[in-house]
Amino acid sequence: MAIPFHSVLRARRPRVLLVEDDPELARLVELALEELDAELAVATSAEQAFEDCARTPFDLLLIDCGLPGVSGLELGRALLQDRAEPAPALVYITASTDPGLEARCWEAGAVDFVPKPLQLHTLARRVGAHLRLKIQTDLLRELAFKDPLTQLPNRRYLFERIESELGRSRRLDAPLSLLMIDIDRFKAYNDHYGHVAGDECLQRIAAALRAAALRPSDLVARIGGEEFAALLPDTPAGNARTVGERMRQAVLGLDLPHAPGCGLDRVSVSIGIATVDLGRGEDLRGWINRTDACLYRAKELGRNRVCVAPA
Repeated sequence: MAIPFHSVLRARRPRVLLVEDDPELARLVELALEELDAELAVATSAEQAFEDCARTPFDLLLIDCGLPGVSGLELGRALLQDRAEPAPALVYITASTDPGLEARCWEAGAVDFVPKPLQLHTLARRVGAHLRLKIQTDLLRELAFKDPLTQLPNRRYLFERIESELGRSRRLDAPLSLLMIDIDRFKAYNDHYGHVAGDECLQRIAAALRAAALRPSDLVARIGGEEFAALLPDTPAGNARTVGERMRQAVLGLDLPHAPGCGLDRVSVSIGIATVDLGRGEDLRGWINRTDACLYRAKELGRNRVCVAPA
């Protein structure tokens, strides 16, 4: 009988990736995991597994330590490096009785390891237990890191992701841009139309901003009442301006009449943008201050515009 993992907060089945180059053993593991209510995929190498994980958010990886080429431990370390989003649970399969290898499994982020020869019933139960724990952890994380009104990530998640992306940018010397976004004269809108209409306005703007950030790696978050932010990895200032302009136009395209007498016909946003200056070793506080300064400049110039910090 299948073990159910569904809940009202989780619409999909859990996803498991088996990383194993022995087709006979892979088939045995597939048979053992059939009782789990999970989607199972198989990769025959660490390289293939890394590509699969880039396309699909797996909940658990079952990895053979003895993979040819890039080892299972190297794969695990690479998958967990600089991740702010929920990472997969890693369970290693090993034929070794060397305590040193067991220690390296834990150091590589394992939640468990399973010795060979495999006891298939026991394997299924252990994988099922780790899936339950992973799903519960992810649901709690989602509740902690999501803004309930707009369904965007919240300020806490944004800053966790910023720390992760800063580390990645420094390591790869890759550009990283931050957008600070503020709804123009939102208090006047809220006071005139009421809080119910104000909440609906926030929801529509949140959806427009998210849709205007086209790449899955781009993060849009709500960080305050009428304040949003966007984090754009691998994005220099010029490209970030393009994204900012697309966001500004998307909000204007909602065609929401603004409050009478506020000086604006339609609801709009002002956006400040800065790309972190890795060459000068800029820290997080300095980067955010430059972004904020551009946002204030956009407001001073009349609102409904994008201002970018000079390189």
